[in-house]
Amino acid sequence: MKPDINVDLTPSRTWLLALAGGGLLLLIALVTYLLLPELKRYDVARDTLMLHQGALPEGQQLDSQLAQLRSEVETLRRTIHGDMAQRPAKQLGSHVIESLQNLSWQNQMQLTSLVPRTGSRIDAFQELIFDIELSGSYMDFYRWIRELNDQLGFVIISAFDMRPVRTQSDGTHIDIKLTIVAYKAES
Repeated sequence: MKPDINVDLTPSRTWLLALAGGGLLLLIALVTYLLLPELKRYDVARDTLMLHQGALPEGQQLDSQLAQLRSEVETLRRTIHGDMAQRPAKQLGSHVIESLQNLSWQNQMQLTSLVPRTGSRIDAFQELIFDIELSGSYMDFYRWIRELNDQLGFVIISAFDMRPVRTQSDGTHIDIKLTIVAYKAES
């Protein structure tokens, strides 16, 4: 007699769950190793594109910033050197003398003596030294000093002496001796 063996060919629930779990693991592995690197490369390419698209307006902004910085450099050059930056070396002494005389007239100061001297060369600058004697009121001298920087640019007062002189009028005048040093950039 034959043994009675019954084989059920319909899949059981356990086998179906195991097969579904294996398929899910395979899908996760494919996504992780194939799709994610491509997504990362896409993100990098998109970020690069955005950066390049944003760089075009920045280039226009850089042009305007560059023009503004050039203007500031010219303003600073004018502040440091005054009109002396554009003057040739031969005209510089007479320009400073003329500027000091005009400055004295504008501020009611009497320029009694002005002696130009040649200074030494320091790095890329040539010194221009002027021994000056002035007479006038203290407030006029204060205005004269304040406008000196605007007129000539950066100058150094290297020596200074102030003495009061009483006059017959009610005001007190002062005699001032000072030495100013201006610098001319040599090219």
